[in-house]
Amino acid sequence: MSHSGSPDLKIPVSRQARLKLSYNSYSIGTVWNLSGSISHIANPIVTDIRNILTDTCLEEYGLSLPAGSQLIRYTNGSSIPNYSIEASADVDIVDVLKITPVLSWNSSGASYCIESVPYVNRDEGLKGSLSVRTIFSTKFSLLAQISYAVNKATCTDTYLYSSSNLSSSGDIVWYLTDKLVLNTRLSWTRLTNDSELPGFNDTFFDLSMDYHLGKKNDIVLFLKGSDLLNSAASHNMEVIDQVTRLSYNTNIGRAVLIGIRLNIR
Repeated sequence: MSHSGSPDLKIPVSRQARLKLSYNSYSIGTVWNLSGSISHIANPIVTDIRNILTDTCLEEYGLSLPAGSQLIRYTNGSSIPNYSIEASADVDIVDVLKITPVLSWNSSGASYCIESVPYVNRDEGLKGSLSVRTIFSTKFSLLAQISYAVNKATCTDTYLYSSSNLSSSGDIVWYLTDKLVLNTRLSWTRLTNDSELPGFNDTFFDLSMDYHLGKKNDIVLFLKGSDLLNSAASHNMEVIDQVTRLSYNTNIGRAVLIGIRLNIR
């Protein structure tokens, strides 16, 4: 797989208008929120993937590609309107229990030309999530979240693929003393789709300890163990229609971090 960019790529610029309405029902302790946005991205960058079926020399890029490889190029396109709508509620069941359901829909895309052939790409997605926050005492709190999202991609009215993403997470905070705080986080994600693109399952576990200094506890010394289950793969190999692709990500995997953080209020 070869990559080729262009020095003539323009920087994408996003312009967005957003409106949010909130209604507070004090009698039942609920805040209702409804928001929507419309945006326009000037010079969006789109990806063009070309499968190389025979040994090919691309003089314009200075590349010699063997059969079975891919050429990935990036070009600027023209934006089409992007929309999003989100409805949510903050429900206080009791003083120490809050539930927040969220439902959102979004639609985004871009138009462009490759070798004088016009294309229009569009992605549409629907997502629902639920979070529960509770405080058992002044020393212990819990936040649990679950979300499910479905997405469909099309190109010039031709169906490409659909995918679904199910994720959940749990955060537990122990206030061991006024200065010492222990944080734990466990998250799980599953991505599936109906195309040749591979799905994945990821489970991450993080553990950190914070020690607060200063009169306002605004200086924090922290010790954090990141991805203790070592779930983050640094590379991924795919074989699609006899095309082998080896890609890398920036996840550092299991690590221990020591540092200092300053909170400005």
